[in-house]
Amino acid sequence: MNRLLLVSLLALGGCIGHVPLRGSSLDVLRDTESRVVLPAREPEVVDALSSLLAERGFVRTDKREVNNEITYYIFKGKRRAVIDVRGGGTMSIVTESHELGSWFVARVFGGRPTTEVLLIGKPTVDNVEICADSDQILAEAAYWCSNTRVRSDYPAQNLHGGQEAETIRGVLTSLKEKYGLR
Repeated sequence: MNRLLLVSLLALGGCIGHVPLRGSSLDVLRDTESRVVLPAREPEVVDALSSLLAERGFVRTDKREVNNEITYYIFKGKRRAVIDVRGGGTMSIVTESHELGSWFVARVFGGRPTTEVLLIGKPTVDNVEICADSDQILAEAAYWCSNTRVRSDYPAQNLHGGQEAETIRGVLTSLKEKYGLR
């Protein structure tokens, strides 16, 4: 009888649905708040951008050249580990552990005396960025993502792109100050 009860409780715990997480800084910021045109050439701008993101714990992990003028630079970093503990019924406890972080992509349009930067950020769960409704903007870099799915009762309050938006505001403000822009 006890064995049957335990199997039933475990089966019920496994019936909780999984849902995709979705979010991006573009859900929080307007396009104009994510973009800046700087009076400098691409290598100098990319060095400054990389330095500012590294100061915040985000290192460059990839570079994708689209053509002679457009390059995408990818940055990643960790925020914290989250362990969610909850009751799974009368006789069980369910734990779920994830490493939360952030993923940033800088679309750099250079090859001229000025360089345009579009900076987009997305939360990561276990080092994988979550998908967003705005991902089509990254199509020219052949970007794709796979839905990150978590239990429907997973505490996802920090996974909507808000923390990435704050990082972007700070980085772009620092870049504007460096180049004497307001």
